[in-house]
Amino acid sequence: RVRQVGTLTKPGRKALQHMPAPDKVGRDGGRHVTHAGCDRPEEYAVYDRALFRAGHRLRGPAIIEEMTSTTIVPATREVEVDEFGNLIITSIR
Repeated sequence: RVRQVGTLTKPGRKALQHMPAPDKVGRDGGRHVTHAGCDRPEEYAVYDRALFRAGHRLRGPAIIEEMTSTTIVPATREVEVDEFGNLIITSIR
């Protein structure tokens, strides 16, 4: 058996490059979506997550697709990409 104790430094976080025109995100068509509380399908815009940069902002309804997950943004929400690439979803007032 081997046991070792030590300290490590936290890895640094790299900020994303800001996009000159945050409202211009690649759109990959649309999709009809039916969900609870909806009596007929609604049109959701579909976006490629890989094209997002810091500062991008969009309003739902939207679907943001990436290799390992899909994010649904209802019509009552908007999403913004922070400096580290996180999707921050908030209510529209």
